[in-house]
Amino acid sequence: MKPKLFQYTLKDVDFFYSKDFDREATEDFIRKGVDDFDREATEDFIRKEVDDFSIEIDEHYFFQLLIEGTLKDFLPPKFMKLVNLHSKQNGLERIAILNAHGGMKNNKWSYSDVENLFSVQSWVNKMDGKYKILLLKVCNEEGEEISSKKSIICHPNGVYSSADKISGNVQLELFVPRIGYVDEYILDSEIKRLKNQ
Repeated sequence: MKPKLFQYTLKDVDFFYSKDFDREATEDFIRKGVDDFDREATEDFIRKEVDDFSIEIDEHYFFQLLIEGTLKDFLPPKFMKLVNLHSKQNGLERIAILNAHGGMKNNKWSYSDVENLFSVQSWVNKMDGKYKILLLKVCNEEGEEISSKKSIICHPNGVYSSADKISGNVQLELFVPRIGYVDEYILDSEIKRLKNQ
C-alpha cells in the first residue's frame, strides 16, 4: 500500500502533504468523507497561523503562506548557508517539505496520510538525492533520528509547532550526509570546512 500524499509546487519547493495536517480539517474529512481540503477549515487554520482573520485566502496564497512559514522556521540563515554549500558540491537543487501528522508504528517514526502510518525513513529514502534538503514537518514524539546518503535533512526532535520552537520546547535537528548530525556549536566549523573543499 502506498501513502496518499498530495503535492503542491511553488518555485523551487515541492510541498508534500497529507490532507489531515490540520486537526479541524481532519475531523471534517472523517465526518464528510471528502477527498479534498474543507475550504472553511483550512482558511480558518491559515488565518489563525498568520493572526489575521480578515484576509481572503485562495489556494495559491494558502500554500505560499505555509511554505514560506515552514522555510522561515526550518532554515535560519546559517542552516541555509550550509545547505547551499553542500548542494553546490553535490549538484542538488530544490527543497522538499513533508507536512503530515507524526506518530510511531512498529517502533519507527511514521507519518499519517489520514488512513495509515508510513515510515518517515522510507519517505526520506525515496526523496534522497532528488533535493538539496528534506524538511520534515512531522511530529517526532520519541526524538527519533533519521539518515540520508545525499540530501540534508532537517526535522524536529519532538512534538512540533512554531510556538513550541519559539519557546524552546522543541529543537530542529540537521543531518548532513557523511557527517551526521550537526548542532549549532559546530555549524560554523562545518560551513568553513565545506568552503575549503
